[in-house]
Amino acid sequence: MTGNARKFEAMAGNAAAEGQVIGYVCKYTPIEIFAGFGMGHSFMLPNENSFDYADSRMWPSMCGYAKSVMQHVHGGGYESVVFTDCCDALKRVSDLMRADCGKPAVDRASGAATPAFVIGLPRVICEESIRAYAQNLMTFIREYEVHSGMAFDVRRFADACAKTTAPEALSAAAPVGAGYVALLGARAPKSLTERASALCALPVRDLTCASHERSFADSESGDLALDERLIRYAGRLLAQTPCMRMSDNGARAALSGDPNIKAIIYHTIQFCDFYGFEYAGLGTKKIPSLKIETDYSPSSSGQLETRLQAFFESNGLLAEKVQEDKNVKNNNYSLSAGDEPIPRASDTYGARDADNARDTDGARDTDSTKGADSARDSYYAGIDCGSTSTNAVIVDAGGTIVASVTVPTGANGADAARRAMDEAAGGIGGAEMIAWTVATGYGRASVPFAADDVTEITCHARGVHELFRGLPNEARTVIDIGGQDSKVIRIGADAGVAEFSMNDKCAAGTGRFLELMAATLGMELGEMASAGLHPKERVDISSMCAVFAESEVISLIAGGKARDDIVWGVNLAIAGRVASMAARLGARPPYVMTGGVAKNAGVVKALELKLTEQSGGAKAEVTVPKDPQICGALGAAHIAREKGKR
Repeated sequence: MTGNARKFEAMAGNAAAEGQVIGYVCKYTPIEIFAGFGMGHSFMLPNENSFDYADSRMWPSMCGYAKSVMQHVHGGGYESVVFTDCCDALKRVSDLMRADCGKPAVDRASGAATPAFVIGLPRVICEESIRAYAQNLMTFIREYEVHSGMAFDVRRFADACAKTTAPEALSAAAPVGAGYVALLGARAPKSLTERASALCALPVRDLTCASHERSFADSESGDLALDERLIRYAGRLLAQTPCMRMSDNGARAALSGDPNIKAIIYHTIQFCDFYGFEYAGLGTKKIPSLKIETDYSPSSSGQLETRLQAFFESNGLLAEKVQEDKNVKNNNYSLSAGDEPIPRASDTYGARDADNARDTDGARDTDSTKGADSARDSYYAGIDCGSTSTNAVIVDAGGTIVASVTVPTGANGADAARRAMDEAAGGIGGAEMIAWTVATGYGRASVPFAADDVTEITCHARGVHELFRGLPNEARTVIDIGGQDSKVIRIGADAGVAEFSMNDKCAAGTGRFLELMAATLGMELGEMASAGLHPKERVDISSMCAVFAESEVISLIAGGKARDDIVWGVNLAIAGRVASMAARLGARPPYVMTGGVAKNAGVVKALELKLTEQSGGAKAEVTVPKDPQICGALGAAHIAREKGKR
């Protein structure tokens, strides 16, 4: 809930406490009129764990926000719900709710449906439209009198208006004149607002379409007739910063034009196009910006965390976090009792090594530590806890790799991290020799002995930079394809992250996609890595959805297509997805590929083909380090070396 919404909740009075609450979703909703009926109100920002009821009532193409509202209202707690007709999806929600109210109670899923009211909202703001909206508000008042059996109290309405005459007081988050991060676009899930605020060193100010700017300084005069009072009230409602559905929304430019904005997080909702157009216009502004699209479900929380943290890291806006239960000098680290070290994963993909990359084979170079100070401050570690594998890298005070290990993550990321560190630290005299440890990867927060955690986006960029620094093919773009996600990272002049792109929560373009296709073809991953290198026919896999692609592969097998040709089609499908991400990002060569899928020579070959096609025929080469899986952990180790020496 935004600071504005909390302010309005405080105004709701005793009616809200008694459960007489009207739910609403639009800032143009006349909540002060609700007060005229003695009703409380609640601005709905649903955060549902499932859409089971909504999915049973709505079309699959409906946006996640509409489904979340439907699911949320179905959970109960509202006397009624009031919508405006600014959004087609929410009009469908209101249609379904009103249809439920027309059914006998025994036919309803929950026994009693929630009444829904819809107020017509003008798209053009002018004198005529203000009068029309005032008439629509009068119609709502009469309808609600019939529904509730209560008479509208003009005095209560005027008192509610008098309490919302200072919009400045309702603008929470950033003091006037202070720097802040602006949250723009479509109304954001509660989780996005909360995580952004927790991770950012600056205040995060909610300027989405859900932000209220209500002011009724001259609409509560006691000598006004109700119709005249409603005209003034309607004018104030419609004077708020317009949403993207208004015909003239030029006033929205002021939202991103504030010189105090240091960065922008722009939120869009899946299947909603309106706010994507506005984001495209932000490209001309010299303000760091991050676009996040959600479907209003909590299942993308891991990616949400990574994107936000990486954005703040790359722009110097990450908050200093208290490392609870972590001793920054690793005094709480102990070798795992009874744990047998897991051997390093063997090369199963047939990787094509980069000839001129620095050695990353992970062998313990005992000679490199001769003469080095054996004190605790001599070594620094990085742990990359991913969905499929966990990697540990230890570097000495000069940044030379002295040990690296890869183990399967399994069901417990913390245990995998400890096993990897146990094995890696064995060659330097034990983990007590390590001065500082930085964790990265999706499981970074679960590594109990790490002094700090940094996103894999920042760490892969740093690791690749360290490998190729000063070489003729010094990297400019990192393509990281891991088990559950894929990323394209553009490295800036300062070796930091200039910009990045991640795939949305989907197996498409990931190692998991390859695993599913290999299982469908009855192949091992190592076999699949070389099977598609010499295709005789180009076979297209049109769908990137893992489920639909599996059906396509089964059909191709049934159609007699050669297995090697199908594998090449799978490789092209992955490469096409990733190359499209690179194109949107404006990525440029030299390209370096990291992650477990970089060991698949077929995918690397397909990616080079797709990148070459995108460049208009200019050959695009993709370099693969000798051990692409440890690049994230290597970057984390170098960051640990910096932090530990401060």
